[in-house]
Amino acid sequence: MHHFDLYLESPEDTPVEAPALLGALASCPLLRATVGDPTRLVYRNEDTSVHFTCILDRALLLARLRTSSSGGAESDDEAEDGDEDADGERRAWRSVLPDEDELADDGGPDEDEAGARGTRGADLRRRKAKDEGEDEGDGEDADEEEGDEEPIESPLVTFSVPLFRPSFFLKELWILLAAAREASGLLIVDPQEGGAGGGEPGDWSEADIARSWAETHRRAIRELEDPGALQALQVWSPQKCSEFFDYGTARGALAARLEPEGIAVPRLQPARHGGRTKSLCFWNSRQSSVLPPCDLVLLERQRIKRGLLGTRLVSEEVIVSGEDVWNLLAPAAEYHTKPATFLAVPDADSLPSRVLEALDELPGEPAASARRTELAGVIDFDPDALENEESSA
Repeated sequence: MHHFDLYLESPEDTPVEAPALLGALASCPLLRATVGDPTRLVYRNEDTSVHFTCILDRALLLARLRTSSSGGAESDDEAEDGDEDADGERRAWRSVLPDEDELADDGGPDEDEAGARGTRGADLRRRKAKDEGEDEGDGEDADEEEGDEEPIESPLVTFSVPLFRPSFFLKELWILLAAAREASGLLIVDPQEGGAGGGEPGDWSEADIARSWAETHRRAIRELEDPGALQALQVWSPQKCSEFFDYGTARGALAARLEPEGIAVPRLQPARHGGRTKSLCFWNSRQSSVLPPCDLVLLERQRIKRGLLGTRLVSEEVIVSGEDVWNLLAPAAEYHTKPATFLAVPDADSLPSRVLEALDELPGEPAASARRTELAGVIDFDPDALENEESSA
């Protein structure tokens, strides 16, 4: 168990709105197709470090591609004359989704099969009923030949996010899933053991899925066979995760507003340092910039270097304590809590000389002592507390 999966399926006897569904997915600029597998899309947000996969049903793609290539209900000339929105939507999803030949080369279903699949919600229920019958030891089912078994179909859309990540991974996935669901009218299936609705398609809420996420992590922790794997998990406090995610979510808008004014808005990112995963941000002591709360700062500063031929001013990059930099800047900086928590120094020349001197003299480590990493194994709950809850229950 390494991933938390969610499916989107159509209500029983309801046709799938493929253009609306694929259009909603294609409108997300962070969702990109992978090389070699045209049905697999990868979502990656460099500002929040969130990543997950989105797997599309091949028949759904073929049906949509053929509809678009044939012009659908109207010709291309008609679209050019009066339907700019539809034309823009076609360009949008084509920028993310594969061409038809990519699917055909990979053994996809034939055209009749692709066009016939309009309802899928019932397929999951039939499959679930079949599985339950097998669990009960139904003799007739057990005697069926393999060739008579009903083929297992893939969900229309599968979202898969890795486990042992901060809960804001699920929060960001939910934003995309909710947009796709609203555009298409599909239902959510939570296939986890003990998941929302017992695995039945439904209009499940974010709170329902969040409870399933927590329970899935409880189960995954219980199933860890290697004691070292549990010890390798690292807990970030809910406040730290919230500050990390809020700043990452707001960074794009902040950069669009502040960078034209000469104020840098650097990324907050995870870094491996001293065997631990920490938050790191860049700061140039001579540049107007913002600084979010962080464990480490990659500090670019100027120092006087003395040599045989005299002294000269040199620049260096070192890893220093984020708390130390924050405390030095706070008295002279603007403090913001909306849309995220950060300090802003809109005019670096206005920093008191004593602050610059203190920044230049902070003890630091070589820049190579911290390496960019992912948030793998970083959680925002205490696994020991979960064990205590279960033992007291």
